[in-house]
Amino acid sequence: MSSAIVSELKRFTDASAKQLLADVKKNAPRHIAEHVYVTIKKLGNGDSLITVGVNETPLTTPRSNYGSRDMFAQEYGAPPHHITPVTRQYLAFAWEKAADTIEKLPDGRVLLSRVEHPGNPPYKGRGFMEYSLDRWKLEELPKEVPKIKKSILEEIKTMFSKIKSAFGGKK
Repeated sequence: MSSAIVSELKRFTDASAKQLLADVKKNAPRHIAEHVYVTIKKLGNGDSLITVGVNETPLTTPRSNYGSRDMFAQEYGAPPHHITPVTRQYLAFAWEKAADTIEKLPDGRVLLSRVEHPGNPPYKGRGFMEYSLDRWKLEELPKEVPKIKKSILEEIKTMFSKIKSAFGGKK
C-alpha cells in the first residue's frame, strides 16, 4: 500500500476512535462515562482494531459499581436480584423513604445485610455502547468511505500512469 493510503487509513482509524470515545461517553450514564476508554491496536496484517470498553473498578473502592461492574446492567438491563455486601458486613446507603423501624446512622444512612433490587431496563431503554456503535456505523462511517475510496483510486491512477510511462506511453 502506498503511503497516501496508509496515511488516510491511519487518519480514519484515529478519527473513528476519537469519535467513538466521545459518543460512548456522551451516551453513557454519568457514573460510567468517566470509565470509558478506547484503544487502537495495530494487527500484523496492516489492519487496526479499535476497542471501546469500560475500565473495571476494584470491589474495594468506594462506589465500586461505577465502572464495568454496572456496565452490563446499564447496557442490557438486569432482572430482579439480591444485593449483599462483598467486603463489609452491611450495605450502607442513604434511603429517605426507609421505615422508622430501620436503624439509621448519624449521617442518615441505613445499614442493611441484603437488598432486594427490583431490576432495571437498559439505560434510556436502549443501552449506550451498542447504540453509540450503531450510530457511528450509520452516520459517521458513510462520511469516511468516499475519502478512503478517493485515496485508493488516486493510487491506482498513479500506478497505471507509471506502467504506461514504462512502456513508452504518455503520462
